[in-house]
Amino acid sequence: SPSWTLTANGVFSTKTTLQLISRNQHFIPNCDWNNVWKWKGPERVRFFLWTVLHHGLKTNFRRRRCGFTKDSSCSFCHLQSEDELHILRDCPFASQVWYAIVGHNLESSFFNMNMYDWFSKNPNPLRSVHMHSLNWHLVFGFTIWMLWKNRNARIFQNEISSVISLSSNSKPYC
Repeated sequence: SPSWTLTANGVFSTKTTLQLISRNQHFIPNCDWNNVWKWKGPERVRFFLWTVLHHGLKTNFRRRRCGFTKDSSCSFCHLQSEDELHILRDCPFASQVWYAIVGHNLESSFFNMNMYDWFSKNPNPLRSVHMHSLNWHLVFGFTIWMLWKNRNARIFQNEISSVISLSSNSKPYC
């Protein structure tokens, strides 16, 4: 009969599975991973935030590294390689969405942080600011989720959304 080789008794355990996964991950010690699980919003968005932090999105950059495509460029602008930060923040389309939601009140560092600093500051309700009476941690989480959903709708269903429609779809959740 099959047995789990990572435990002495051959019985599956999530602890040994997590240990196996952790050996193959490059965790950033200064990043508070628990902030994502403290995020107050729907579970599917919380899981999405966790997936982003663990580089689990199948961006064109990742798809190219796995041999699924030859082109790693952004599906929207075709100017840069499509990694998580580009599609969720740095792409001209994503930047326009962020500005449409909060105007030019974004801190200047918002577009200059690395992934881990960006995540440690923004989805955390204890550290993030409230702009225009919006709960910023919710706006942040829903906006990046909507940007990703919009990217996939464009690729797989040939649907094209405007900046206005995407930004207005993010606000009702907050």
